[in-house]
Amino acid sequence: MKLQLLAVSGLVLTAACATSAPETDLPPPEPVPVVVEQSAAERAIDTANGLAAAGNPQAAIDRLTQALGSPQLTDAEKAQLYKLRGDIRVEAGDDTWGAIDDFETVLALVPGTETAIVAEEQLGIARGKATSLNFQLETGGLTRSQRFETLWELGEHDDALDLLRQGGVNAETDTLLAMYQIGYLCEGDEFAGQAFDIVEPDGTPRTVRFCDTGK
Repeated sequence: MKLQLLAVSGLVLTAACATSAPETDLPPPEPVPVVVEQSAAERAIDTANGLAAAGNPQAAIDRLTQALGSPQLTDAEKAQLYKLRGDIRVEAGDDTWGAIDDFETVLALVPGTETAIVAEEQLGIARGKATSLNFQLETGGLTRSQRFETLWELGEHDDALDLLRQGGVNAETDTLLAMYQIGYLCEGDEFAGQAFDIVEPDGTPRTVRFCDTGK
């Protein structure tokens, strides 16, 4: 009887080992990925960077301006948006005054932060550029085309547009493209006056004129 009980016990032990053994061979469960949702400011920054990289800085600026209208933004988020908008304006080279305003706003929002330190460096560059451009305008000696480009680069767009309307200006292609992207020049049969040929970043050719008809 003792031998039989021992044998039965051995069978039970063997069965238990056979049952539990495969469990130790199972791969560990895969970790569940943690999805971190982007904030509205982060989404705007990603979109603006993509637009600027694709050759449409004005659309990037418009996206950031739209995002800045949200009342839910923290000061830190606002500072990031203003900083990027200023950077894009400097890179595009068509609104030095606007870039200065953006960088100054960053310093007022988050003084002493890393964002403010970088913005202050950019502010110095933008101010130096504005001083140089203003000096060129005040000292004279510029051709009509040079004066037009200088006014445009400063961000004095209305004055630059008036000069272009008067004629005698050989505007750079990049400037004409920027004027189209901003909305000073339009494409369509309803627009009359001087025509300008431009090519969009994706290779699309366009013939554009001043957006107000008959001029």
